[in-house]
Amino acid sequence: MNSWYLKKECEMLIKELRDLYGPIFIVTHGKTVIGQPDPWHSEQGKEKILKIQDYLPANSINNVITGLGQRHIEIAGFLGLKINFFNHLLGDGTKLDDSDHRYIYLTSGAKVRREQLGRVGMREGLIALFKSLSPNTLVCTGRPVIHYLGQEAYSTSLYLMEKGQLIKKVSFGDSWTE
Repeated sequence: MNSWYLKKECEMLIKELRDLYGPIFIVTHGKTVIGQPDPWHSEQGKEKILKIQDYLPANSINNVITGLGQRHIEIAGFLGLKINFFNHLLGDGTKLDDSDHRYIYLTSGAKVRREQLGRVGMREGLIALFKSLSPNTLVCTGRPVIHYLGQEAYSTSLYLMEKGQLIKKVSFGDSWTE
């Protein structure tokens, strides 16, 4: 997908989400073990996720929704929160090739080119998903969702979405852009 098209998709998504009241808290996963399909957090990744807990409002998270990847699911566990919902739009078990970012490993271990992973329907799906969330929901995801929301994406970060605006609150990881 070319960057012009992605930028237009991001602009349309944010426009659609402007009536979202919020607040919605979004946490991106941390550093994972290298060379694993559906990887889990490294010790360093876990330590940094634990730091995010200090920035979440105490006792006000009503729901937790997570992607399907092991690293997404672990976020809630590290933060001591119970998962209420899972959604594939928030991430899955695929893993970017650590040595060549033009490729992605599927959960089966198969290696495919990044452009083979389509984003058809992402905008519509994310609009429906975010509009369905109640205030004070925590979303556990990865950097691609943040990037798709039109922001520079960082690992191990806490974002706040309120009134359709996405604001990065704190980051302990690295940036990633396509």
